[in-house]
Amino acid sequence: MSDLTLRDVLDFRPDPWHESAQVWGRLAQGIDDAAEQLIRGSRDLVYVWPDGRASAAAVGKGETLRAEVSNAYNPARRVADVLEQHAYAMVGLRRQAEEIVAAARVAGYRVDLVTGATAPPPSADMAGGLDRSSRATESVLQYLPTVVEYARAQDDATANAIAVNIPSPQVGFGTGRLDGVSRAALEAQAGRSPAEVHAWWESLTPLQQEQVLREFPDLVGQMDGIPISDRDVANRTVLERERSLFQQELSENKAREEFLFKTLEQGELSDVYPKAVDPGTAMADELRRLKYENGELSGKLRGIDAITTRLNDMGLPAAYLIGFSSDGDGQVIVSVGDPDTADNVLTYVPGTGEHLSKVGAGLQRIDDMAADTALVLQQEIRFRAR
Repeated sequence: MSDLTLRDVLDFRPDPWHESAQVWGRLAQGIDDAAEQLIRGSRDLVYVWPDGRASAAAVGKGETLRAEVSNAYNPARRVADVLEQHAYAMVGLRRQAEEIVAAARVAGYRVDLVTGATAPPPSADMAGGLDRSSRATESVLQYLPTVVEYARAQDDATANAIAVNIPSPQVGFGTGRLDGVSRAALEAQAGRSPAEVHAWWESLTPLQQEQVLREFPDLVGQMDGIPISDRDVANRTVLERERSLFQQELSENKAREEFLFKTLEQGELSDVYPKAVDPGTAMADELRRLKYENGELSGKLRGIDAITTRLNDMGLPAAYLIGFSSDGDGQVIVSVGDPDTADNVLTYVPGTGEHLSKVGAGLQRIDDMAADTALVLQQEIRFRAR
């Protein structure tokens, strides 16, 4: 049990607690970054080194390390939050105690800052009782022990929260895995505010975040509140999946065209279109449809390749894929720089009639705009510095 005294409550200073909370917050962020690097850097080990005893040992060790570093994130984050909450709670209790003690002293009461005991001034005694003013002061002073008890309870709660979140000397943070996140759990975030979505995302362990990114990139990539860096990872996965799908469809269409022409040469079109009155007309109709589809697929592939090239261009400022859809004419949201950390955000919206196949020109425009904006801001900073 806490042994805080009234003096401890009155002497409470929140700055060291806020500073400690910031240190733990930075530690949690560092763990999150390290976990992300470890997870993404080692998750494919089983595929590139699949056989042998050494491979099995390496894969097992990798899984253990990924689990433990992932499990360390939430405890560190919880300690940071607990320290921050303790500072605010104790400041509130200190203010209440200060107000009560100040009122007592104005009324002439003596207050023992260790025990919290109070004694009224001699002038308060009237015929063996307290005057009206002193009785009013007494009614306020009765809350002083309650404030101290609240402070002790807060102290105990904070100590317990820290104790349960420190690693075990025997097993560290452990190698167990929390349950995976379901698609339904992710879909339930869709109606929430970005701040609420962000808080939910931060409550997941790095391994859970990795699982969500791997299994539900289509949902993560479109969800405001999830960090742009993670949405970028999800949308790049969607981009690559779409490219593979379109490439497969294009290959199947071309194979169908070759088959039709070969069948025509062999005089077997009636076998391909047994219900058609005129097999030749049926073939022409299908070829026109395939040609249109191939044009659409080729255009979308051209756009996807342009996006991929820009995202992977190390000679230009880092770009993030914030949104992507191939439906209809297609939709692409690309950011030059991370808007989560940017001081200034400039938005470019192309005109109507734009198509995914022409996205390369739009990407060039946003690079030009970003370069021009950076130059203007640099000149403005220089001007202010003179």
